[in-house]
This record gives sequence, structure tokens and C-alpha cells, in this order.
Amino acid sequence: MKYIDLYKKSNICKILTRDMEKKTLSHAYMLVLPDEVLAREYAKLFVMQLYCTSINKPCGECNNCRKISHDNFTDVHFYPKNERLTVEESRQIVTDSFVLPYENSKKIFVISNFEKSTPQSQNALLKVLEEPTDSNVFFIISDNTTQVLNTILSRVKKVVESQLSSSDLENYVNCENVDKTILNLAQGNLTKALKMTTNPKYRGLVSDLEVLVDRLSSSSDVLKFAHMLNTYKDNFNEVLDILMQIYLNKKIELCCRENDISNYSKASITKIANLIVDCKNKLKFNCNIVGIIDYLLFGILEAKYLCR
Repeated sequence: MKYIDLYKKSNICKILTRDMEKKTLSHAYMLVLPDEVLAREYAKLFVMQLYCTSINKPCGECNNCRKISHDNFTDVHFYPKNERLTVEESRQIVTDSFVLPYENSKKIFVISNFEKSTPQSQNALLKVLEEPTDSNVFFIISDNTTQVLNTILSRVKKVVESQLSSSDLENYVNCENVDKTILNLAQGNLTKALKMTTNPKYRGLVSDLEVLVDRLSSSSDVLKFAHMLNTYKDNFNEVLDILMQIYLNKKIELCCRENDISNYSKASITKIANLIVDCKNKLKFNCNIVGIIDYLLFGILEAKYLCR
């Protein structure tokens, strides 16, 4: 198993190990991890750890681990079937939870992308979380908790997972001569790192944003860069995340230099970071994307001018 060593260093593995040793297994765990690839792998390894028959769990080699690895274990159910959990799926989970497990003493329900589920879908699960049975374990994955109902949060054991270290990230990105700058932009997020190193379009986005940061210097540049940003409007939240990290990296460079030869000051980058946060908030409230792009570009120019 490729990620098994990484999983054994994770918070969720340590907590589950402790709970199993003390026989205090919770009926519901919520893994908070904004990393789709890592969350998917950890979910499968969490299930293996619960069912593993070896001393050093999960081993990845015993019969149960192999069956889970090949999605061939009857008592494990993965939801949602599409992008987000539906009310109908929540009701199906409730119904299935009253059916006893077939192969083991526990039936496990793995629910991903929980932050995308509607309040109605979440509410439909409350019954099994409020009145748990000994035969069920719920493993819920969310990249944040802001979209999760408090009634759900109060009924799960929440585990916040740390992002990967730079060395771990480099080890798990299968790319020769990987650019350390790109790994820094990934901020310990394996999903982002894999996209940046394997997806030509994503590498193009990073390159375009680095050019913007280096060359946006006057109002005459705004039209050109606005057109470029507009081509990425469908993933603009991700654009803002990468842009933020580029600026933070630049600020670190400034702090390490004795002589400032950059066209940015530390104060201007602080203002730009606040500006990007403001743009992300506007995006949440479905503000016009063209207006957000203009607001961002002119805001960067203003910060550079005022904090020269």
C-alpha cells in the first residue's frame, strides 16, 4: 500500500489506535482534511485499520486488508455515489444501518465531500448519529467544518489532519526533477501538488500567475491580465489560493534579503494578502467574477503604489 506509512503518522491513525486499545471506539469520526487524494486514501486505510487481523494495523497484507483494497468487503459502504450526498442516500444509510453486518462485528459507512451536502441531507443522518448502534461506525470526510451543521459536529469525534511536510510531499509526488517552487505552492496539499506536477493546464496556471505577480505594474496591464484570469474563472477560488501562496513566498524572500530589489514591499504584500481574502469572500457570495477580477488587479496596483 503506497500510503500506509504516511497514514501511520497521521492524527486519525493515532486516535483510532488509542480508541481501539482502550475499547472506546466512537460511533462516528469526522476527518477534516482539505486534500482530496489524501482523504480518499486515509478513508480506505481507516477501514483497513478497523478490520485488520494483524498486530501492526493496518498491515495491508492480511485477507481483510486485501479485500478492502480491492473494494470487495461487504460491510463497507462508500457514499456519495456522485459529487454530493443526497437526501435519498442519507435515508438509505439510515435504513442500512439497522441491518446487521455480514462479515464482521462492525459495518462502516464512509461519507466523503460532506461539506458539499445540503442541510437537508445532513439532517436526514441525525437519527443514526443521535441513536447509534454498536454495529455501525461512520467515517465522515470534510475539507472544512463551516458548512457542517452544529448538530452533526456535536455527535462526531472530529479529527483535524495536518498538511504534509515538504519532505513527505516530495516523496509521494511521482515526478522526476520536481520543481521545489511548485511543491511550496502546494502548501503540503498532495492533491494540489499532483495537479501542479502532472497536469499541463495546472502548470500553465501557475506560470501565468507568476508572470502576473512579476509584471503587473500599471493600469495598462490590467486588460491583458484580466483576460488571462477570466480563462480560469471556473476555478477562480483555486486561482486565489495559488496567488496567495506566490505572494507569501515572495514575502519570505523579502525577509531573507539584505537589499530589497523587488518591486514589492512587505507592507504591500500584506495588503495584497488581505485583498485576496476579500476576493474569496466575494466569491462565496456569488459576486460577478469580472468585477472580482478587476477589483483584484486594481487592488494589487494600489497596494504596490501606496506601500512603495
